[in-house]
Amino acid sequence: MISTAIISVVAFLSTNIDDIFLLTLLFSAGNMRKSYIYAGHFIGIMLLGIVSYLGAYGLTALFEKYVFLLGLVPIFLGIKAIFDKDDDEKSAVSGGVLSVILLTVSSGGDNIGVYIPIFARMDAVHFITALVIFGIMSVMWCFIAQRLSALPALRRFIEKYKGIIVPVIFILLGIFIIFGI
Repeated sequence: MISTAIISVVAFLSTNIDDIFLLTLLFSAGNMRKSYIYAGHFIGIMLLGIVSYLGAYGLTALFEKYVFLLGLVPIFLGIKAIFDKDDDEKSAVSGGVLSVILLTVSSGGDNIGVYIPIFARMDAVHFITALVIFGIMSVMWCFIAQRLSALPALRRFIEKYKGIIVPVIFILLGIFIIFGI
């Protein structure tokens, strides 16, 4: 179990570096309840883990073939943020739990690519252990991002430029996912 824990922590950290930035942006924008960000990221990470486990047992080709389509989600949210920038209540950043789930899953192509070979060597007990560790790490990741977002200079910068930053980051993320950059 110790090796499963170590592998799970390393896999999570290596595949979720990009999430710390997205989460910090979400917390800094201040348009969404913090609990929505925590819940959305947690659920998104759980979904990525489950999809990867299924992929490890025969559905790999299906997931790999269509994973690029997940790039459409952040592009849509970015475009939505451009048109909704005058109305913070309707912006992509304030969309709630579902928006965070979609962002987490759509940016999780690298997660799936790393998790599938790891889970292919795990039985159900080790997989559940890994999933629990991912859940704990997800909450810790949100906590760290929330603390980063509280830095006054970063918060002021994001609040001042969120109308530009949010759409650009989301659209670029989508392009990177679609083209596998």
